[in-house]
Order: sequence, then C-alpha cells, then structure tokens
Amino acid sequence: MKQADLIARMHAEGHTIVETIKAVRKEFDLSLGEAKSQVSNHPAWAKVVKAAQPLHDALQNLADRGAFNASSLAEMEIRRIPWSTLRQAGGTAEQVPHALMDLLSAPTPELATNAYWRLENHVVVQGQLHQAAEPVVSVLVAALMEDQPRHVRLGVLELLFQILAGSAHESEIALGNEGIDNACRHRAREGMWLLYKELMHGERDAAREVIELIEPDSARFNAFSASSSA
Repeated sequence: MKQADLIARMHAEGHTIVETIKAVRKEFDLSLGEAKSQVSNHPAWAKVVKAAQPLHDALQNLADRGAFNASSLAEMEIRRIPWSTLRQAGGTAEQVPHALMDLLSAPTPELATNAYWRLENHVVVQGQLHQAAEPVVSVLVAALMEDQPRHVRLGVLELLFQILAGSAHESEIALGNEGIDNACRHRAREGMWLLYKELMHGERDAAREVIELIEPDSARFNAFSASSSA
C-alpha cells in the first residue's frame, strides 16, 4: 500500500491526524518529521485549517477583549501565565494560550487537530523543547481533571508525550536552559495520579506512553499497567 493510500484510508475511517502519522511512520519506517510532512500535506487534511479558522478567530477576539471565562482549572492556569514573556520556536509565545484554548474547547476532531499543530512545531519542534513547553505541561495536566471529548483527551495526552520525550533546543541550551526537559517531566509528575487514573479508566495506551517517560518507580508502573490490561 502506498503512503497516500494509507493516509486516505485512515482519514476515511475517522482516525486523527496524530494516529495517522504514527501509522505512516511505523509502516514506512519514516522519521517523525517525514511522517508529519506526508500526512499534513495530504489533500485529505486540507479542510482542517479552513474549518478551524472561524473558531480560532472567535477565540482570538474574546482574548483580545480579556473575555476568557476561567471555568476550569486549565483555563485558570492559562490565564495565570505571562505567555508573551516566554519563548517558542521563532519568537515569543503569545499565540500559545489561544492554541491551548482551541484545543481544550474543540468540538470536533478536525478542530482539535488544527489546534494541536499550533502547539507542536511551536513549543516542541522535532523533539526539541522551547521555554513555553514547561507551562504548557502544567496546563495539559490540569486539563486531565476535566471531562472532555475523546478527541480532546487524545490531543492532550499526545502533546504531553511529545514534550516529555523531548530535549532542550539548541537555542535554549545557549541561554542556559538546558534543563527544560527535566523541568517539564517534573511538572508532569505533579499529575501522576491523574495519568494513572487515565491508564485505568480512560485512554489507556496514550496514558501508558506518557507514564513510561516520567515514572521513576518501575514496580508501581508494572503493577498498574498489568491491572489495566486485565
């Protein structure tokens, strides 16, 4: 099967773009960057950006008027952080709170996917972390407290995985921020029991991948992992 055919089939079957990238990467032995490029440039996903733009514009207008309604812990954490003082790829992170709000409030998988890609490739790029990644982890962990549609929860867990599997970007190392990867994992460990709850009662595979990156207690992980599979 050709790459384009696999991408089209998975899109037709309702898989998310993240799930499709993983499948293409595994099937054709591609790097993460190559798989992302193949999937994101496929015509099947062309409507995602167009579909997401009205929601993004509406949220941007609300934000510009200071009208975010902090109705959840994650939103309160978003509002608390001075994003414009933090670094992302290519500049400051003032767009990050809007992308996070779009992800956490996305009513459809397509809108969640669009918001996801405004965070990956910005706070984490090809496994390299920028300064804004650490507070993003705090927001994502807080988001696990809320009831969400499956497409939002999967996006949250996948972004956590990408950040926690990363290491400092060379620009961060040059600024003395080489420990950002450890700082991100420390933030994630603050929500360890939320991740274990997800492992036992939610998106088990996605939660397991995240926990494996940050759990220092292998005996505990093995016990809970075995129980979740029983």
